[in-house]
Order: sequence, then structure tokens, then C-alpha cells
Amino acid sequence: MTVRILPAAPAHAAGIARVIRSGWEQTYVPPLTPDWFAAHPVEDWVRSWERSLQSPPLPGSARLVAVDDDGVVVGIGTAGAPRAGAHPMDDARDAELHILYVSFEYQGTGVARALVEGLLPGGVPAQLWVADPNPRAQAFYRKMGFADDGATDSASFAPLRMIRMVR
Repeated sequence: MTVRILPAAPAHAAGIARVIRSGWEQTYVPPLTPDWFAAHPVEDWVRSWERSLQSPPLPGSARLVAVDDDGVVVGIGTAGAPRAGAHPMDDARDAELHILYVSFEYQGTGVARALVEGLLPGGVPAQLWVADPNPRAQAFYRKMGFADDGATDSASFAPLRMIRMVR
């Protein structure tokens, strides 16, 4: 099973939406409910990604996908400047890992590491926000050199509590 890391393109929108949606269903139920998912159909996520990928990434930003031998998206990662207004705390770093999701069957294969290294090469000092609790993701980020810096946020995506990790 080989995986290639590529710049995300509009043709990847449906695969990206599928990977992220599946990740949310596996990770965030509860606190998210079936009613929440019913109110946010995957087709809406696909359209959102189609719109987003029509424009090039902002300067200093990157959007990467991991695709298998058949061209199926099995991972997505994005990084760039900290998102203005995304969280109420001051930014701890100039770069932020915004999104990182890998299909369940590819977790533990090095895909997530390849995406992070493609987005933040050479151990670039960066921050990220991760749901708490999410022990698997937090352990992965620690392996990538991130540590919890004590900042939390419960306002930007209730009912999830988020913690900030930095490296």
C-alpha cells in the first residue's frame, strides 16, 4: 500500500469531505449527536471544499492530501498562519496546523507524519488545537514534538473542549 502526498485540488473535495466526516464520526460521538450530523450532511462539506479549493492557498499556507494507489484520498492536512479569530487566546506561534485527518485504515502507517512533515518541514515551530479528550491524536502530536501549553478553548466549537499544543 503506497500513498502519495499531493497538493489538494478541487477534484479531491469529495474525498477530503469523506475523510474528515468519518474522522468526526469516529472521534466526536459523543458529544456530537446523530442529529448534529443529520443537520450537517456530507454534501455540504463537499461543496464547501469545492469552493475552498477553487482558490490557491494563501501565501505561507499549504493544503495537502494523501492518496492511495487508486487515487482515493486517505488523508488531508492544512497549515498556515494562525486563523484570525478562530480562538480567543493570543497565538503562541506564527504557524498553525489547521487540519489533520487520516482514514481509519491508514492510521499508524506514517501517513499523518508525512502530511505534517510536508506542511511543517524541519520541525517548524507551530501550534495546533486538538479536542480534549482525544488521547490518540494528542499522543501522535507529542511524538511530532508538540506539547500542551495549557491554553484551552470551549467557545469556538461547543460542546468540544480544545487544548492548544505547541512546538
